[in-house]
Amino acid sequence: MLDRYGVTTGNLENQNLAVSAELPEALSEQSDLDEKRRREQQKLYTMVQYAKATNCRRAFIHEYFGLRHGGRCGACDCCQI
Repeated sequence: MLDRYGVTTGNLENQNLAVSAELPEALSEQSDLDEKRRREQQKLYTMVQYAKATNCRRAFIHEYFGLRHGGRCGACDCCQI
C-alpha cells in the first residue's frame, strides 16, 4: 500500500526498502483508517460466509456482485452434493 502511494523506494527482496516521502493524508487520518478496516473486515466476513456456504456458490458470487442467479448451478461443490 505504501508503494501504491509512492512513499517508498526499493524493495524487500533486495533489502533496500526505504521511506522516501511523507505519508498521504489518507494513510494518516484515523477516521480513514477506521473506515478502511471496517471495509476489509466486511470483505473477510463475506469470504468466510462463502467458505461456509451450503447453497450454490455461483449464486453466492452473483448475489455479491448484485447479479441475478436462477437457483442452483449444478456445477459447484454445493450443488453436486
